[in-house]
Amino acid sequence: MAIDPARPAFVTFTGVDDAALVKGMVELSQRYPIEWGVLIDREQAGRPLFPSAQQIDRFRSAGVRLCAHICGIYAREIAGGLNPDLNLAGFSRIQVNHGRAGADEDVVNAVSRYAAQQGVRGV
Repeated sequence: MAIDPARPAFVTFTGVDDAALVKGMVELSQRYPIEWGVLIDREQAGRPLFPSAQQIDRFRSAGVRLCAHICGIYAREIAGGLNPDLNLAGFSRIQVNHGRAGADEDVVNAVSRYAAQQGVRGV
């Protein structure tokens, strides 16, 4: 099958936070190339847009394409070259939301190293 450069490989919907929606997520994922962005932040877990660990486990078990959007202290640690202990099982990509000022070469390298160590693609 030829790749159409005008058609995206997938579309990401970010902020999934309620495991009650898993059935619909699965149904949509079977019809469309969707990646579900899960916001992960230790301080925000359980608040709107930031699912709890139990909700994240339910998303993992659904078999849909997931991207961890890592925020807060975890993101700052990764950007600083540290390796926070995150369970990234079930995620194919990570997006490290470390700050609004952009990323210098050191940050890009730190995110790349962390992603490679975790076996995911880093953004």
